[in-house]
Amino acid sequence: MIKIISLIFLLTLSTQLFAQPLAKDKLIKLQEIIELFKINSNEKATKTLKSNESMLIEALNQCKDAKAYMLLGRAYFYAAMDSKAKNSLKMALKYDSSLPDAHFFIGLINLYSNNLDSAEKSFRNAIQLNNKNENYFVELGRTLEYKNDTKSALIEYKNALNINKENFSANFYSANIYINQRNHKEAEKLYLTALKLKPNNLSINYNLGQLYQNTKQHNLAIKYFSRVIELDPSDWRAIAKIIQENQAIGKTAERDIAVKKMYKLWVNGESKKLIQQGFYIREQQKIDKGNLFVLEYFELKGEHPRKYVFNVQDPVTRNVVFTVSLGSYNWTTQVSRESGNIGPKDRVYHLDGYAPDGTHITYAFFDSEPEYDTVRSLVFKVFSGTHRPLSSTEPSNSN
Repeated sequence: MIKIISLIFLLTLSTQLFAQPLAKDKLIKLQEIIELFKINSNEKATKTLKSNESMLIEALNQCKDAKAYMLLGRAYFYAAMDSKAKNSLKMALKYDSSLPDAHFFIGLINLYSNNLDSAEKSFRNAIQLNNKNENYFVELGRTLEYKNDTKSALIEYKNALNINKENFSANFYSANIYINQRNHKEAEKLYLTALKLKPNNLSINYNLGQLYQNTKQHNLAIKYFSRVIELDPSDWRAIAKIIQENQAIGKTAERDIAVKKMYKLWVNGESKKLIQQGFYIREQQKIDKGNLFVLEYFELKGEHPRKYVFNVQDPVTRNVVFTVSLGSYNWTTQVSRESGNIGPKDRVYHLDGYAPDGTHITYAFFDSEPEYDTVRSLVFKVFSGTHRPLSSTEPSNSN
């Protein structure tokens, strides 16, 4: 028994004897690299890391300094050299298993590579060693959220907030969960706390605008969407929201100013996504028949181009149950030109309804492009049943 205890003591002692600290100059070099990453001098930091890599690894192999391995692991992590980062962090734990940050950074690597079970395990290991670090709880919460366990994620975010109620990420991620749960009151409180911490954060301002739009607090929605545009004038989604919200409260002049901004963005090609999409959502609201979304296309393209599309969605399935659109088809325009009803450069427009079963209803014709408000008024008469169609066709039943 005495021999066994003595052997264990000697093994422990031998590890401690061989685990000498890294030379001061090399330790300073590692810290210098990490500081460069912290100030976002990533290119210089990565170059310095690579040029000193062999020297640092050779020195570490000789001294077996756990904390130095930890620093090297962090440097590799910041340089997005994940495999080398994980190896260095594992070496740190080999020589000192009580380093919570080593578990934490391994957890981050696993999280970013979508290895969620391993990430959760690493974050829990870090928390077991140090339950006073708010970031450990935040990243565990994020991992659980990615695993669709939002209930547990909220618990971890609350743990982070118990340590620091002004943790931006914990407030923001918690609010996002509450939004999805339609707990707007709790989400609002957390978003506003996060906003105080980062008043120029685009996501916070946009999400608050969305919250107030969903709760029909239109003026507040406009306030926060306007803030997004102040911070990023090219944010076309926020401009679309300004159009929608001003429509909702009948401020058509302000709406039209925003529409001009939207077209300017499109003409200037400032958003690749907007160019590819070719339209934006001009209006959205709940009506008796379902949820209404109005699409406005920037240009008439193809054989059957459409300018405005009023889609009514089933609120449960979100399937489109009826569509009314203002179109200007090439063949109808050509016929009207040849018959002399319109000029050689003019186009004829028509308002049509479409049902999923193939039913097609024509409601009106226009010899030139009508204003949006004219189209909108007519469409709502269609929805209310007060406008009679000009013609309709139904699919034939094949037996």
